Amino acid sequence: MSREYAKEIGKGEEFVLEMWKTYFGFNANINDDAIIIDIAKKVGISESEVKKALVNPKYEESLEKNMKEGARYRINSVPTFIIEDKYIVVGAQTEDVFKEVFEKL
Repeated sequence: MSREYAKEIGKGEEFVLEMWKTYFGFNANINDDAIIIDIAKKVGISESEVKKALVNPKYEESLEKNMKEGARYRINSVPTFIIEDKYIVVGAQTEDVFKEVFEKL
């Protein structure tokens, strides 16, 4: 939810990078509201703003939509690339793999 808000205010990329750094670098639980608030503050989003975003139904709906989309494609790892709704490329792949997919389009 907070990622969507961060994206809306032009801080989406910063937020996601900080989130992954926190998750992979410190093995932190990025589902914890306190951790999310800390991440948001690090990228210049106030605590009050992120708290509002965390309870805003608009962002809950967006998250639910994304979860359903992931389930539809059976995504269970990242990165996963869905190309033209036809091809799914899972994991960090070489340039050749992507070239092969794009040549099929």
